[in-house]
Amino acid sequence: MSKQATSSKETFKSLSAFAQEQAHLVLAHYLKDGGPVTGANAKELCEEAARNIRAAFAELEGRTSPDQGSGSAPTAEEQDRAMSAEPADIEWMPLDAWVSAATTAIGAQPPFKQWSAICSTDPDGPVSIVTLYKAPKGFYEVRFSEMPRGENLVKLLEASGPVAYDPWRNTREAQSLFVEGVETARFGCTVANMSEPMQVARDLVCAGLLRHDGHPILTDHVMQVLDRCRVTSSLKRTHYPARLSGQRIDGALALIMAVGLVLGEGSGAAV
Repeated sequence: MSKQATSSKETFKSLSAFAQEQAHLVLAHYLKDGGPVTGANAKELCEEAARNIRAAFAELEGRTSPDQGSGSAPTAEEQDRAMSAEPADIEWMPLDAWVSAATTAIGAQPPFKQWSAICSTDPDGPVSIVTLYKAPKGFYEVRFSEMPRGENLVKLLEASGPVAYDPWRNTREAQSLFVEGVETARFGCTVANMSEPMQVARDLVCAGLLRHDGHPILTDHVMQVLDRCRVTSSLKRTHYPARLSGQRIDGALALIMAVGLVLGEGSGAAV
């Protein structure tokens, strides 16, 4: 085994469980969507992919990548190349828009339809539960709750529409729901699945079309999400929810997943 491979293996083992899980997703994304790298600039593209992965490892642990912050100014050619630099993580949800979306009138009218999602990034932590309701006049309403892992979620979700779950995190809970007759939907928290609903959720809030009950835990989770914006080799801009080390964003992830179910129904796409 080469010295570089040994170093990479040791680096991976030093990460937290959550970071290792996300690193798997990063690598899977490159292997699935990147394809073979060929052509005159293959070396540069491979080096860029390596920098992105190292940066992802570092950011997941709350560190700065050694490839960043060198102080060297980019050339005009580098600025024109979409893959030469990655934008810094930025705030996802504007605080004023989220605060304005809070209301005490949640559930005042019967919903037309509803979708739910569960998420827990901590194997020993509580499960965040979000139910998204389609209300009259094109509005969406969000209800949030938390339950300890191992608790029976059936009573809470038995009439809440399809329940999205991440197979990396909540297969056990999904199996329990399925056995009791609750409809479940696999929703891997990958860049491909999360990018569009992440932006749609933000746009709905900013447009005043998504309301919530102001639950403080959900608010904390939403406000702690960072938008990890990247540009792919095909010049497509993608988005992915990130967090600082030690922060929880489970409720925000569940909200994005529920919005993803809505979008999936509209397009007929599987997640």
